[in-house]
Amino acid sequence: MPELKRLLGRRPSRVQSVVLHDLVPVDNGSMARWARDAKGRTWVAKLEIGANEVLAEALAFALGEKLGVRQPQGAVFKHGGSPGWLSAAIPGAAHWDRDLRDHIANIDEVGHMLALDAIVFNEDRHQQNMLLTPDDDGRFIVWAIDAGNAELGCPADIRRRGVEPPGVGNHARGLPWALLHEPALGAAAVAASLPDEVLRQIVVEGCAQTSEPQVEALADALTLRCRHAPAIVARYMNDLGARP
Repeated sequence: MPELKRLLGRRPSRVQSVVLHDLVPVDNGSMARWARDAKGRTWVAKLEIGANEVLAEALAFALGEKLGVRQPQGAVFKHGGSPGWLSAAIPGAAHWDRDLRDHIANIDEVGHMLALDAIVFNEDRHQQNMLLTPDDDGRFIVWAIDAGNAELGCPADIRRRGVEPPGVGNHARGLPWALLHEPALGAAAVAASLPDEVLRQIVVEGCAQTSEPQVEALADALTLRCRHAPAIVARYMNDLGARP
């Protein structure tokens, strides 16, 4: 068990309660709100989004930690008896700006993000689901947020996808695809090598937090996609790079 805990690494936390504040100002009509927990930590709270979306967030976060994705800490909380998702607030963050593509400080982590999206079947990586924060050298750090629409959160949907890569029509424009190909494939190789026990435990914990009963079916689907991750990610990256 100690070895399994080491392999799992950072996982979604549980927050008992939060105090909700104003809506987060975004252009996509999100109902996310600023929130603060009993320890004084500030979060972005997604409310009334459904258990499958919370499950997608939890699973993508846990897998993203194994693949080296830059992402804010995530947490599950209860709101009105239903699960909700918290994402730690990132001070000074702005959304993706393609004019800054030549000033990305964490290229490898962005590649890892794309590998994660391919594996969990996330077709929702538009510019508002990537945050930018400045570093000390005048460049920018890219953070991945919002995996709630990933089909990994819906057992029947992800099983039906098999080893198909997600579509790329809704993906943000302007990323330096040539520089991202190698780190994306590197993250895919890591996914392919993750032990079955680690992948199953990720699913067990996510399903327990959201009362999802289809644990074994979902674990099988995630394991299948991880074992085929190099091929899935390669196709996904080629599709992204081929867009006009």
